[in-house]
Amino acid sequence: MYFIDKLHILPIIICIMANYLSELSLALRKARKQTGDTQAMAAARVGVSRESYRKLEAGEPGVAVSSWIRVIELYGRPENLQFLFSKSLFDD
Repeated sequence: MYFIDKLHILPIIICIMANYLSELSLALRKARKQTGDTQAMAAARVGVSRESYRKLEAGEPGVAVSSWIRVIELYGRPENLQFLFSKSLFDD
């Protein structure tokens, strides 16, 4: 029963994480633009393709956490790392 109860809240958790990614991606775009970097410049500095960087700014799921960490470090917003490491669905 415990496992089934956790599965019922999974869509809620996914929605919350999507909102976090959306907020994080907007902050990322704003920080990049404030520095005057293009997406291509930021991608090169982070070490990802421009397409992967575009996905970061679009808040698309599936981008490697290591890419998020590097881009957050690049633009000096380490407080945003909390969005990437939320509490596990299976933690009590």
